[in-house]
Amino acid sequence: MAFSHLFIAFFFLLLECLFCFLFCHVAQLLLNSSNKLD
Repeated sequence: MAFSHLFIAFFFLLLECLFCFLFCHVAQLLLNSSNKLD
């Protein structure tokens, strides 16, 4: 039971890192596109 709880916590941590990475990547692309427009 404790193992599954630990697995869920680890999964959410991994998901959070993935969302952060995607957000940073999208922000970088938006910055690059806005720089090209200028």
